[in-house]
Amino acid sequence: MGAPLPHDEGGADVFGPPGPPKQEEAFNIQSIIEAAQKGAWFHNHRVVGDFEESIAFYIGDDFLMNGPGFFSSEHTVRFGNASGSISFPRGDGVEHLGAFLRSLNAFYNLRDCERLIDEGIDRINMNIDPRMPIEHCMFNLEHTAHILWEAKLRRPVYRKVANNAMRTKDQIYRAARRNKVGKLEKIKALIRSLRDSIATQI
Repeated sequence: MGAPLPHDEGGADVFGPPGPPKQEEAFNIQSIIEAAQKGAWFHNHRVVGDFEESIAFYIGDDFLMNGPGFFSSEHTVRFGNASGSISFPRGDGVEHLGAFLRSLNAFYNLRDCERLIDEGIDRINMNIDPRMPIEHCMFNLEHTAHILWEAKLRRPVYRKVANNAMRTKDQIYRAARRNKVGKLEKIKALIRSLRDSIATQI
């Protein structure tokens, strides 16, 4: 469309001198959206377990400034560089950031699932096997459930959406096997309502 790409300072040294943004220096938004469901975060796979622990590491002095420790003496995690920083309260600030990224991931998983159901319905209407898009939707529902179940910040809406996602996963499989377009439409409406409820957490 001719619009300038957002500049990624992290790519400047790798891809050449500062100047007009290049394709390689564009922010990779998809990786941020999917971060909560990946086993490792960012480039070096040093933290491979708990997602919130990964966040704490990558916004801590140990990673950003080669500082002496994980937390500063004020019991905050610093995010920024030597010229300035933003402080999160120890513990719950990281949990809130984790919850935000988990909500974002769940929202887009559910939105993609709606698209995949539409594709499955189109295939049924054309007498084509709908299993491939439906199975991808089922994977998205499973990812949604797990990333919300594992959130450190406990919110009732997370458990509600996660439990409904897993129930819906079984329903969508049976409906697709029997080519029940009406049932698939109802499931899509339910998934949209789950997406709407998780959107309030973003």
